[in-house]
Amino acid sequence: MKRCFKILAGLLAITAIGTMNNLEVVKANTFEDIGQIIDGSTLTNEKQAEDNVFNVKKGTDFYQGGAKISVLSKNSINAFGYTFAYHDCDSIDLYLYIEKLVGNSWQSYKSFKFTDENVSTLSKSITLQVPSGYSYRLRGYHRTYNDGRQESASTVTEGVYVG
Repeated sequence: MKRCFKILAGLLAITAIGTMNNLEVVKANTFEDIGQIIDGSTLTNEKQAEDNVFNVKKGTDFYQGGAKISVLSKNSINAFGYTFAYHDCDSIDLYLYIEKLVGNSWQSYKSFKFTDENVSTLSKSITLQVPSGYSYRLRGYHRTYNDGRQESASTVTEGVYVG
């Protein structure tokens, strides 16, 4: 009986040590975090979030920019962004920054830069796999260059939970 107990205790210890070697201690977001505001973004359990910015001044190049993040599955998201000008510009830029909430701060997860020339619109969509159990947000930076002028604006979405 003592021998069985020692063997069982040894097996449990080996299992526990093996399990602990593969653990990564990170505070994942939970539904208790929903509604919390972190660095300007509210955490939501919505399947998508978006932000848009408009420039209504006359005589400018930059017209509108937007960013939208969508949860596709328990480990997949889509990031979409656009930059629009009133007319064809020398170049248009779109930067997309996907950020993951770790603890109480947004950390850079992936970033993308897109540029096109002699156009009035630029839009891109990216689908990627992400770790589940976290909130993600999308920041966009939208810029036009034309005749030596540069105009820009930023967007940032609310946080969406992937899990």
